[in-house]
Amino acid sequence: MSGIGDNVSPPNPRTDGLGYNPRCIRTDLSVELARGASDANTTKLILGNDNIGDFQDEMQGFIKEGQQPFYGVHTSGHLMVGSDPIADFFASPAHPWFFSHHAMIDRVWAIWQNLDIEKRTNTIAGTITYRNMPPSRNATLDDIIDVGVNDAFQGIKVRDAMSTTEGPFCYIYV
Repeated sequence: MSGIGDNVSPPNPRTDGLGYNPRCIRTDLSVELARGASDANTTKLILGNDNIGDFQDEMQGFIKEGQQPFYGVHTSGHLMVGSDPIADFFASPAHPWFFSHHAMIDRVWAIWQNLDIEKRTNTIAGTITYRNMPPSRNATLDDIIDVGVNDAFQGIKVRDAMSTTEGPFCYIYV
């Protein structure tokens, strides 16, 4: 990955993280952090959660006071490669690993969804902010997904993005 630069991630000369900060991407694989994305944890995630709220929480992972943190399948995938941009919310799409990782996350969700397609296709949980920071209202199926300049769909309702085989999507995992 020599020559690939990253201009967003910490450490940053500005406290708001928006300072110019070029450097090469570094990678340092972590066996410990990869455990959250193991086959056993992925299988447990898919088979052990009947509702979307529990599924989402386990996919992200959790930190409980006095216990070792559990980095879920999603969080582990970002952190296990041990580099600045993949752990930075805004810069992570620039990392070569990002889209392979998120394709796997989509596949895991699709498998979970297909285990009870009638019940799980249009079920959501949570608020409109990541981990409810800052606190916000609950999301609805009629909310618009807006990813700014990267929005190829020019704003799509959550309900229209819930199935891999309906709406604008037409794909399956085999």
